[in-house]
Amino acid sequence: MEAALVNSVIFRPALACTRHARKKFVYCLILWVIGLVVVFSPTSSEQALGASFIAYGDSPTLSISLSGFVFYDKNHNGKLDNEYAISGGEIDLYMNGSQVASTTVNSTGQYSFTGLSAGTYNVSNKTAGDWLAVPGNITDVSNKAVTTGLGSASSDNTQIDGIILSAGDQAELYNFAAQYYPIQLLSKRMLTSHLTPVPEPGTAVMLGFAAIAFILMAARRRCCKK
Repeated sequence: MEAALVNSVIFRPALACTRHARKKFVYCLILWVIGLVVVFSPTSSEQALGASFIAYGDSPTLSISLSGFVFYDKNHNGKLDNEYAISGGEIDLYMNGSQVASTTVNSTGQYSFTGLSAGTYNVSNKTAGDWLAVPGNITDVSNKAVTTGLGSASSDNTQIDGIILSAGDQAELYNFAAQYYPIQLLSKRMLTSHLTPVPEPGTAVMLGFAAIAFILMAARRRCCKK
């Protein structure tokens, strides 16, 4: 009789609490998975780093253009291979020594200048940091590779000088590779995943996801105390 009483008073409530906690854990896990899918699901407006280059080169025009990428060079090899895009920085364009245009790096890490005139250009990265400037390639109006006037990196690697462009030339992959991620341009992408490419989560989405996680953890603690 006493053994049955002890079993009913001690063990049964403990087992019930364990089952209840297990259900709560499963619910939490499901909600976490749903939250991750919402945060990291790419949309049509969010392209993978490098995918925009493929689309950009599909339909060349007769006008002169110059484009490139700004990215965090994780393995320090100066190549665009599965890297983090660095958006928000300013890129300036100079023709024959005078500034002719300025643009902001977009969310996929790309910058571009179009409708240019024939001449000698310098492209400059205005974001402070430890950079490696990488001259790209130029194709002419007949889509043949140009072998001269490709330009060269400046001594401080913040500029690519001496890019000679003629009518119909398309200059691509004039990249700036950051050896260390510029703290002033720190992206939420860097805080959410080591995988690339991933979409840039909106601030509201991240705050909402954090609030849900906090509520679930608080509910789990309260459940286990009962």
